[in-house]
Amino acid sequence: FGIVLKTVIQKYALPNQAVLGKFFFGNASTLLASDLKVLFCAALVIALIVICFWKEFIIVAFDREFAYSIGYPVFFLDIVVTFVIVASVV
Repeated sequence: FGIVLKTVIQKYALPNQAVLGKFFFGNASTLLASDLKVLFCAALVIALIVICFWKEFIIVAFDREFAYSIGYPVFFLDIVVTFVIVASVV
């Protein structure tokens, strides 16, 4: 979405067009050590969740009815998978 918005805005003569690329895509040189620590901790938590629930994720992804029949909390696992995907992307 950011690339499309940047393309549309660049078609118009606006004074602050040069700043848009840095605003949408960031600048790696402005990362602080504390930012990297937060990103590392978030990645570690996401990886641990995926490792701990790997078997359950696979069963729910391929056969929801079977997972439900053997007592897995399918709705809870759906929420966890959604959380992991959103946290990974954002």
